[in-house]
Amino acid sequence: MDKEEVLKALRSLRVGPTKVKRLAKMLGVSAEEYVSFKWALAELAREGRIMRFPRNRYTAVHLPRDLVVGRVEMIRSGAAFVVPEDRQKYPQDIYVSRSDLRGAMNGDKVLVRVRRGRGVSPRGTVEKILERRSSKVVGRLVRRGRRFFVEIQGLRRYVGVPKASLGGARVGQKVVVELPQQAERARQLLGEVVEVLGDAGEAEVEERALLLEFGVDEEIPQEAIEEEERLLAVDWRERLGKRVDLRDLLTVTIDPDDAYDFDDAISVVREDSGWRLYVHIADVSFFVRRGGAVDRMARNRLNSVYLAGKVVPMLPERITHHLCCLMEGKERPAKTVEMEIDRKGAVRRVQVYRSVVRSDARLTYRQAQEMLDGVGRDAVAKMLRVAGELGRILWERRLRRGALDMELPEPKVVMESGRVVDIVAHPRLKSHILIEDFMLLANEAVAEFLTSRGVAFIRRVHEEPDERELRRFKTFVISLGLRLRSTRPADIQRLLSSVVGTPLEFPVNYALLRSLKKAVYTTEVNTHFGLALANYTHFTSPIRRYVDLTVHRALDAVFDGRQQDASEAELSAVARDATDKEIRTDRLEREFLKLKACYLMRDRVGQVFDGVIVGMDEGVMWVLLDRPVVEGVVPERLFEERPHFDEATYSIVLRRTKRVFRIGQRIKVRLVGVDFEQRSLLFCPL
Repeated sequence: MDKEEVLKALRSLRVGPTKVKRLAKMLGVSAEEYVSFKWALAELAREGRIMRFPRNRYTAVHLPRDLVVGRVEMIRSGAAFVVPEDRQKYPQDIYVSRSDLRGAMNGDKVLVRVRRGRGVSPRGTVEKILERRSSKVVGRLVRRGRRFFVEIQGLRRYVGVPKASLGGARVGQKVVVELPQQAERARQLLGEVVEVLGDAGEAEVEERALLLEFGVDEEIPQEAIEEEERLLAVDWRERLGKRVDLRDLLTVTIDPDDAYDFDDAISVVREDSGWRLYVHIADVSFFVRRGGAVDRMARNRLNSVYLAGKVVPMLPERITHHLCCLMEGKERPAKTVEMEIDRKGAVRRVQVYRSVVRSDARLTYRQAQEMLDGVGRDAVAKMLRVAGELGRILWERRLRRGALDMELPEPKVVMESGRVVDIVAHPRLKSHILIEDFMLLANEAVAEFLTSRGVAFIRRVHEEPDERELRRFKTFVISLGLRLRSTRPADIQRLLSSVVGTPLEFPVNYALLRSLKKAVYTTEVNTHFGLALANYTHFTSPIRRYVDLTVHRALDAVFDGRQQDASEAELSAVARDATDKEIRTDRLEREFLKLKACYLMRDRVGQVFDGVIVGMDEGVMWVLLDRPVVEGVVPERLFEERPHFDEATYSIVLRRTKRVFRIGQRIKVRLVGVDFEQRSLLFCPL
């Protein structure tokens, strides 16, 4: 059913909060329409056009202008911003103080009453918690007098715990607390300890607490395990159906040394007119059927989480490693994007089809780079050098069309016997860029293919940045003594190229990243600013991203002559949830790296390190060390005198000693503290 039809019908009923099945019966929804009806309701609720209440109840009661539905995004102070779901009704985020949250926690969906604060920033009060992201929170048990509280991890928020609800937990331990659906306005939020994780500060306890804080569930549902067993027992070679046989085509995978899964492979052939590029992607939708137990698990997780020494996969482990994985020497079903590319890098012809492939070699990025540099004379090495020629032309073409190529060092945690022993900068090799460009090309080709067939699918879009943010970025760049002619992508890319290999490389790239809007998933047609593409999707990682799996199913619909695999309402819900999960996963990965940095540095308090200033604000400065590659903060209290922040030059000035600190400046710092609760390193400038 169409969303607008559902909304119109629901408003005609004029009923209060009602369960889905009851609404369907009242509206005469048929059994065939019931699933799309449910998705339409969910999407309308997400857009704030109808209300969703606990126990899956909905109503279309019109909300007054001062009542807004949104998601809570908490900040470290314990206050929060509510991000409205209907940006047309309320384009601004709404600030909510700690006392006005009324029991709402990070990620909760709430109904907030808006009032104007000082200036133009709206403020609000939570009227009702519509849906908790999680009924559980993680924190450290503390005691104040005779009362017990749990200090919520990462936030200055406390949940009271009655003595009878401690569950055997001791003060100082990390615990999991169950929250009530609603909090009484006049009282302290109370919860119940349902799990004791262990003593705060212990590595395993802190890591588990961090995963729970971000809602990452490591348990695999029993029904998914049972379905996995059934899938592994089937000889899938007998059920492959009609596919293009590419088993004799030289094919390789190129991944990190410690890659957990292999869902993409390439083949490159030089031709008289240019090149023929094949991008082969594991055919996960062939194994993971829509609506099954494994699919439900994947829909819930939405992506794999990769952390130092730990992976939480989207799919069960044996499906990831054996069934779908494009392992060396193994025949596997795939979907192949075959592209004819001329000598200037333009794609002249595209074919997308089901295939059977066999990987001839599993290469690491370093091995591939050695071959690109001339090592080896076998067929694989020769193909890699042909691929390198094509990759160079594609990369140059990408920059010419206005795409941005940002260089941000990727820290890599070095582990030995389960302990972190170093954190180093992970170099970006030409082999990385090669695979990146090939995958970009395949994703664009699939987006164009599905668009031409009129099939709904989830796109990856990146809106143009706000002009105000770009002007702020330009002011920042000028303060560093750099030149930026305009904020057009081509001029920004010239700036990025000019700072490669200098101390300003990281702060400039990071400042640009903060100026850009977040790329999101959506079913709506829009451009990708960062890639300078009009049509783009994510297709190349179906083992680790659920969005990619939905795109594979859209291709299946085309191949099988079906109109559609899923309704647009269902895909919109997946897109919204996947965007939210991706943001949380990015934050989790950053916080996990900070935690590992704390364990690495806890025995080095008092030592002096070399680094570079990468950021600053009022009274605070961030420093990135050369080795290990970890970031720490110089708070106001650790300067030798009260610092003055000069916003015009983005510098911190000590007026008495006349010392000036600027972004990009080399600096020596002493490590004076390691704060495990805030996952932060504290530096003092020398």
